[in-house]
Amino acid sequence: MFGVDVTSGLDTSLDDVIAVLQGTGVSAANLQSLNEFTNYGGSAGQTTETLDWRFTFTAPFTKNKDTITMLTGLQQTIAKKNNGQTMSFSIQGTQSSAQPPACSLSDLLNSAKTQAQKLADGAGASLGNILAMSSPTGACNLTVKFALLRY
Repeated sequence: MFGVDVTSGLDTSLDDVIAVLQGTGVSAANLQSLNEFTNYGGSAGQTTETLDWRFTFTAPFTKNKDTITMLTGLQQTIAKKNNGQTMSFSIQGTQSSAQPPACSLSDLLNSAKTQAQKLADGAGASLGNILAMSSPTGACNLTVKFALLRY
C-alpha cells in the first residue's frame, strides 16, 4: 500500500488533484483525508494556507520498483511546475490480496452428508432426512442435523 500526499492552495478541487495524479491509478475513492493548514512565515510574517490531500492505493508487491519510479517522476514533474503544489509518497504497508476460497453450499451439504453417513454406518443405522440446517452469516461452514433411522 502506498500513501500519497498532495499539498495545494485553497482554491484546488478534488478533481484538480486527481488530474495531477493522472496515470497513478489514484481516484477520488482513494482519498483518506483532507486537512487545511495555516503556515506562519516566521520573521517574514507571511502566512499561507494550504490543503493536504491524503490518498492510499495498492500496487502489486512485484511492481513496487515500477510504482516508486513512477511516483518519483511525478513528484519531480509537480515540483518543476512551481505552482505551489507538492507531492510526497511513502509505502504504508502490505495488504493481502489472497481471496478466500469460494463457499459452495452444495459442497458443504455433501460433506455434511458424507460425515453423517459414516456416523450412521458406525451405529448400524440409516441416514434419514435433513431436520435442520444453519450457517453463521459470512462464514463458510454449515451445521446440518439429520434424522437417524434404525430398523
